[in-house]
Amino acid sequence: MGEKYGRLTIIKELPNRKVIAVCECGKEKEYFLLSLRSGASKSCGCLRSEVRTKHGFSGHPLYSVWEGMVQRCYNPNHKAYKHYGGKGVTICDEWRNDFGAFLKWALDNGWRKGLKIDKDIKAKTNGPAIYGPEYCSIVTQSKNLRNREGNRVLEYNGKKMCMQDWAELLGIKKRTLKARLDRGWAIERAFKNENFRHNPKRQVA
Repeated sequence: MGEKYGRLTIIKELPNRKVIAVCECGKEKEYFLLSLRSGASKSCGCLRSEVRTKHGFSGHPLYSVWEGMVQRCYNPNHKAYKHYGGKGVTICDEWRNDFGAFLKWALDNGWRKGLKIDKDIKAKTNGPAIYGPEYCSIVTQSKNLRNREGNRVLEYNGKKMCMQDWAELLGIKKRTLKARLDRGWAIERAFKNENFRHNPKRQVA
């Protein structure tokens, strides 16, 4: 007991790797020890409120994007941690410690509502997947899905494309195509009765 993590000081140990910690603001709360050690929890929530107040963007959609990045990368209890922090994905110190720095980069690089922050495109040539200004790009939703790990590449009639591209070409939703293939359908059956003319600008070679 007595260990300090951010603004939180452990005052009592509990079963199942949980602890009671008191925040510098005086509030006591229960936490998973891993959340404190990983940096996912740095305060009782008062730090988050101060960040929002400081930058004046309490309702800005990029705040939830930034908070989601931190949770996925540093909170072992987050449902997506195994795909991010569990695989070594990190956030640069500049962004992790300052929402304002992340916000400025995103707005300076053309972010607008509906666009996504992609960490995978540049990582394919620049090294590890890191959320930071040197590694991230502003992309459309469809491009983000194409570059996401796990987006399967399918071959049909000698042409290879990722599932997202096939779905767009077929004129169906990606989840529909994925569901068919996950049920064990042959690719010919999964594509059956779909009209490639749904997207006349793209044709199968």
